[in-house]
Amino acid sequence: MKRNMLWILVLLVIVAVFSVFSLTGCKDVIGEGKEEAVEKSTEETAEKTEEATAEGEEPKIPEIPQVEVKWASLPYFDHSYAVIGVEGGFFEDAGIKIMPEPAGTVLTAESAVPTMLAGTVDVESGYAPAFMHSSIESPNLKVFAYANAFLGFAIMGQKEYKTVPELIEEGQDPQEAIKNAVLQMVGKKFAYPAETGPNAFIALAFKKAGITYDDLESIIVDDPKSIEMMIGNKVDFQCGGVPAHYTLLKQGFKEIIHSGTLAQYAEASSDSEELLAIGHAGWSSTDEWIDNNHDTMLRMSSVLYRIIDFMKDFPDDAFGIHVPYVNSIGGTEFTVEDGEALYAMNNFKTFEEQEPWYFDKTDPFYYSWNLEAVINLLIEQGAVEEGQLTADVVSLADDTYKELLSLKDSTDMAINEAEDLIAASEMDVKTAERLLSQAKDFYEWRNYLDSDRFASAAIEWAKFGG
Repeated sequence: MKRNMLWILVLLVIVAVFSVFSLTGCKDVIGEGKEEAVEKSTEETAEKTEEATAEGEEPKIPEIPQVEVKWASLPYFDHSYAVIGVEGGFFEDAGIKIMPEPAGTVLTAESAVPTMLAGTVDVESGYAPAFMHSSIESPNLKVFAYANAFLGFAIMGQKEYKTVPELIEEGQDPQEAIKNAVLQMVGKKFAYPAETGPNAFIALAFKKAGITYDDLESIIVDDPKSIEMMIGNKVDFQCGGVPAHYTLLKQGFKEIIHSGTLAQYAEASSDSEELLAIGHAGWSSTDEWIDNNHDTMLRMSSVLYRIIDFMKDFPDDAFGIHVPYVNSIGGTEFTVEDGEALYAMNNFKTFEEQEPWYFDKTDPFYYSWNLEAVINLLIEQGAVEEGQLTADVVSLADDTYKELLSLKDSTDMAINEAEDLIAASEMDVKTAERLLSQAKDFYEWRNYLDSDRFASAAIEWAKFGG
């Protein structure tokens, strides 16, 4: 009898231990993978929630992780619009706190790359073609989401020089006019910045005229100084960022040649040298930060696209935030009325408008064409060897865009299913309705990662009730 009782006790202990491990395993399964890449985590979460629901366990309610991101802007219009997201609460809606408060730090174009490589900032605004130059030594920076296809560079000249349109009006054909406009620079003083942003555009303009920097007097200064030198008639020509370009244009100086003039002859091929006049800009980080903060990177991208929507839908409000901020960090004196022209120069594009950049190789603005044209230029200059660089060395934007698009499509299906389940349910589905409403908010805000998560949770709560 005692022996039988002993066996019964052993069996009870085994059953109890097995039950504990089973419950622990179930909890681990439900919670694991929260920070995995989104396609995998969304699929796993849905499967495990279905299992839990089938077992009568209450489904999980998703949350938005709260994170801090060390951010840096540059003193240019297409590198400082994050302030709109700060002022509008867009980052906060995505669980992101920009540091240092209120709107991050501001870097010069020259300090941007070394500052990020040093880990002083997590994310900064970046110009992909400029990263191509730095990637020769440090192939560790990537633009992960694009905001615009920049066409704002111009070689500005004193008022006595002729522009490409003026030469065409005199009867010259466009290519001849481009050549002769640039040839006016031979033997003259030319001011431009040390940063690599305008390098490809300048190189293309010079190539069209068959000249080099040796054919003129180069003066390397920052944009505020070059503006001062142009106004004081101490240099004949100048090239810099949009604030300098627009400031001189308002002062009556001439656009001798504009990047848009050259870009109109671009073809959808890396062999088209005119693509050097085009450059995509957006938000960037290091490989390490992107790998370790994948979901935050997607949420940052969603804020970028939401800001562009705001620019397009509420331009006056956007100008009211953005223009004074640019003035404060760049030393310019633009008015809100200048906003429309400044935005046009920067060529911002919405999420939908960017689709050809990633899916249409017949489009000259396809994301890799310009970068491959820059690589060809670097090979021609002897800076790199053929095969040493590819577009993907500096751009992750196509992967990000396609992942967000996939999440958007997944959300569309999930929202439809949740709506049908809620409409057909005879149970209390208030939680499902709340989650669905939140999913729709995230969707409207371009946060397709969390719209998909919350819509999927709404489905499970609609099935569970409550």
